[in-house]
Formats: sequence, structure tokens, C-alpha cells
Amino acid sequence: MKNLFKADFIFNSFAFILLLILPWQTRWIFQSIKIADQTWEYGQLGLYASMILLIVLLVLYFKNTPSAAYAPSPPKLGGDRVGVLVFILYLIILAFFSPLRTLSFYYLGMLILATLSILVWQKIKPSVFYAGLLASGLIQAIFVWYQMLMQTSPANKWLGLATHSAADLGTSVVQYDLNRMLRAYGSLPHPNILGGFLLFSLWGGIWWWLHLYSESKEEDWQISKVKKHLLPLVVVLVSLILVLFALFFTFSRSAVLAWFVSLAVLIFLSVWRKKFLALQIFSKAFLLSVAVLLAVNFLFPGAWLTRLRAQGDLEARSLAERQLSFKQIDWHNYQQLILGQGLGTNTYIAYQKNHLSEQKLPPYVVQPIHNFYLLVLAESGIITCLFLLYFLFRAWRKKHLQKPNLISLGLLISVVLVSLLDHYFWTTWTGLLLLTITLSLFIKRENKSNL
Repeated sequence: MKNLFKADFIFNSFAFILLLILPWQTRWIFQSIKIADQTWEYGQLGLYASMILLIVLLVLYFKNTPSAAYAPSPPKLGGDRVGVLVFILYLIILAFFSPLRTLSFYYLGMLILATLSILVWQKIKPSVFYAGLLASGLIQAIFVWYQMLMQTSPANKWLGLATHSAADLGTSVVQYDLNRMLRAYGSLPHPNILGGFLLFSLWGGIWWWLHLYSESKEEDWQISKVKKHLLPLVVVLVSLILVLFALFFTFSRSAVLAWFVSLAVLIFLSVWRKKFLALQIFSKAFLLSVAVLLAVNFLFPGAWLTRLRAQGDLEARSLAERQLSFKQIDWHNYQQLILGQGLGTNTYIAYQKNHLSEQKLPPYVVQPIHNFYLLVLAESGIITCLFLLYFLFRAWRKKHLQKPNLISLGLLISVVLVSLLDHYFWTTWTGLLLLTITLSLFIKRENKSNL
């Protein structure tokens, strides 16, 4: 039992650290695929620090799972094992026919590793899991405050940070009146990605808020018993406020929209299901979010209004780029539509198709399709999408997917909405891990004692 406890403690500690470093882009770039002799972000093949830690955790998982007291049993594939093997073989064959074979194999490897991370997310204790998400978001929020006050972000190769300054062209900014204000990057490549990550941190904070309230309710709200929860609750609320400020400092319309819509849906569902404690917390979180948004508007009057109205040249260009990205699926190229462009090659194909290299334009002028679902269809093809839908249907029929609780449902709604408006859940390593975190919450646990 002593060895068992030690193994579980080590596993949960490493998993907590993984959540802390998840948004940091520390990596060793071992190959750089260029377009027209120019650096191309989606062609940077690297080994992330979080990848290495995830591999360590997977080794610990397979080593210690048989003796773990609360380790969940993954769903038995049964007859689907052949289907999974056929699917993997199919993806490997497709990679050989990719216009950038090395790149597609790299993205396929990331997909497989990210999928295996579900085993880690399933085994980690819920309290550690949600504490890790909230703590990671809090660290980002503190860094965001530094960026907003200094209007710059320093470069650091060991932390995977690039220089961002409001004065530099190409940096994501909000331009209103005569002001040019930096959008918060945190440690991520783009403010929108930071916004998506902070959604996960916020739901981690909501889980802890609900957990502390539930424990206090079970103790009949007796002051002598619930005062032990007071300090943790203060820490959670202060963390939530700071993370909310960071979310609004990203000026990510998709993330903010997803946050408010998911909260509104959960308020409705709480009334419908008569979950009045959850209703109280979701309502307070909604009001708290509105208050923080008003505070941000007070600090930077007109900034959010500019983003919402899409005023100015920068906003118009941003919307034009999004609309243009939707035209990167060639609906008349049936071979490409059925088999896909190749994993990771969407912007490469668009760049070549439009002969942008002849105009000597930089590769970043072409952005991936700003819709997760269309991008998956474009790069992997209809057959791959049908495979994925088949596995989801089989998992539902065999009841491997559990009925979501309100926190899981809120996170799912957030991810679904953001995915309609952005691509980073598919094109970045951090995004893939966030996606598998969402999926892991819906995979049935055989042992309910750890819930």
C-alpha cells in the first residue's frame, strides 16, 4: 500500500506539472520545413517539453495501472480493435501520399500522442486535475498583467517566448481612436489561443467553487465546520477574477462569446434540472464576468467596442482573412475532398494554389481555415471523418460515453463554439491536448469511487 500511495502521488504530481507547462511553448525544433525559403510556422517540427513529460506519464500509467487503487479502466474495444488498427494503417498510408510527407507524419504522431493523453487525464484525481487547470491559468493571468502594463512581451528561448510589442507590425493589437494596444499573448503563439486555454482554467475554477459549496452544504453551512473552506474559496475566487481579466485582455471574440453562451446555457439547464446550488454559482460567475468586462472597458475605454463592432482597418482585415480561409476547400477536387489534403498541409496547398511564392509574399499571409470542423475535413478527407463518426457512434452505443455533468457540458459547449470560429484545437500541440481533455471527460469510468 505504501508503494501504491507513492506511485499515485508521483503520477498526480507529474500530471499537475504537465497542466502547468501545457501552455508554455518550450520546444526543440529538429526540422524546419520552409516555403519558398521562408520560415513557415506550421512547418516547424519540434519536441515540446510537455510531450516529454506526457511520455513519462504514459510510461508510469502502463507500469502502475494494474495495481492502482483508483485507476480507471479504459473502455474495452473488443471487436473495434481491428477497426482501430485499420484506421491507423489508413492514416499512415495517407501520410505517404501527402505533398509534405514528413510534416504529415509529424502531425499524425502528435495526434496519436495527444489521443493517448486521455489515459492520463482519466487517471489523475479530479481535485488535482481542476486545480492544475486553474493554477496554470493563474500563472498565465499574472504574465498577462505584465504584458498589458508594459505593452510588450519579452523573448525567452528556454520558455518558448517570442517578442511581442504593440509598436511592431504583425503583432496582434487592438487599434481604437489613436491608440494601438497589445492583445495579451501569455506564453502562447496567439491571443486567441490564450483565450481558448483560459476557458479551461475558468471551468477548473468553477468546479472548485461548486465543490467547496457542495461540501459546505453537506455540513449544513455550520460556521464551525465550513470555515476551513473559507481560505480555499477566497483563493479560487481571486484566481477566477484574475483569469477573467486575462481572458478579456486577449480580446478574443470567440473565447468570450463561448464563455458567456456556455454560462447562459448552464444557468438554463440548472433551472431545468432543479440544480439550485449550481444555478447560484453559474449566476454569480456570469455577473462576476460582466463586472470584470466593465472594469476592462473602464481601463481601456473603446477597445472592446472596437472589437465587437469590427471597426478599423485591422478588424476589417481580420474578418476578410477569416472569410478567405473558408475558400481553401476545393469542393470540385473530389480526390482531395475524399482523401484529404494531408495533415498539416492546408496553408501550404493554399499558398501554392494561389501562386503566392511568385509574388514573394510571406507564408503567414495564408491562415488555416478558421473552422475546426472544415479544417479537419480539408486535411484528412471525408473517409477519415466517417471513421471518426463511426467510432463515436460505437462508443455511444456501447455506453463508453457517460452522461456529462454540468461542468463537463459547459466545457464542451465552449470548445464546440470556439471550434466554429478558429482552428487551433487542430493546428497546435497545446490545442490538441485541450481537445483530448474535453473528450476525456466524456469517456466512461468503470470505477466511480474517484468522482
